[in-house]
Amino acid sequence: MPLPFYLCLLAIFGLGYVAYQGRWKGWGLPMGMVLTTVAVWYPGDAIYNDYQGYRTLFNDAILSDAWWQVLLFLAAFGCGAPLLHGVVNGRLAGRRGHAMAYLERQRYRNAAVQVRLRRLAGGLFVAWGLLMVIALVQVRGNVIGLFAPYFGEKVDPWGRGQIGGGFSALISLASYLQIFLTAACGVVAALAKNGRTRTIALVICGLALPAYLFDRTRNTMLAVLMPGLLAWVLMRLRLGWAGKAGALALGFLIVNFWMAVVMANRSGMSFDIGGALGSI
Repeated sequence: MPLPFYLCLLAIFGLGYVAYQGRWKGWGLPMGMVLTTVAVWYPGDAIYNDYQGYRTLFNDAILSDAWWQVLLFLAAFGCGAPLLHGVVNGRLAGRRGHAMAYLERQRYRNAAVQVRLRRLAGGLFVAWGLLMVIALVQVRGNVIGLFAPYFGEKVDPWGRGQIGGGFSALISLASYLQIFLTAACGVVAALAKNGRTRTIALVICGLALPAYLFDRTRNTMLAVLMPGLLAWVLMRLRLGWAGKAGALALGFLIVNFWMAVVMANRSGMSFDIGGALGSI
């Protein structure tokens, strides 16, 4: 590996420590999440996917320049994030962030917070129900294809051509809204103490998640799975940080396994559901 690769690792660990030290401030946790993304997307990818394969496509000078660009971003981000936080938030910048209180002090269990969560969940459930009515109209009432693609048929209510026109912008908006609502219901299922609210959220997850898990696009799988999983592990699971890290590692292995199944069983632009189930 070229020198800037190791400098990137050093910068990520160094800035990660800075973000940890600032975790009670408004910029600490967001900074940590960005650094985690960079670590997985760049050095992690180089290790996870055979780096020698990249060297067959690009010469060493180009790859070295690419690592210098990653390092330049890390330097700019590490210096700029705390400063930008102060500029954007002004007099509020000195206040402590609430996110760590929810993580370490389990403030989400507070009765007032649960009331707000229940109200939020009610709005999410209504929005998801209305969106699914439109989706069923789009797929001509194909309930099995929409909610149970594991039976061998998957339909996409928001499919459109690559060149937009007419109502394509609204169709794209509906697609992203469905992703958001599915992910949000996962968070509600993880954090809600009210049994009825949690049950409804779990039912929606059971109906909505298969459309993504049995699809071919891995980024949407992560988008709908990770918020609920992180909320459950980091906030609901009553374990120490070592136990939470172990639970996240197990979750990573399961997700990694399923993505490998998807890669092995997708053909062209579709995912062979029968082949995937057979391979398991």
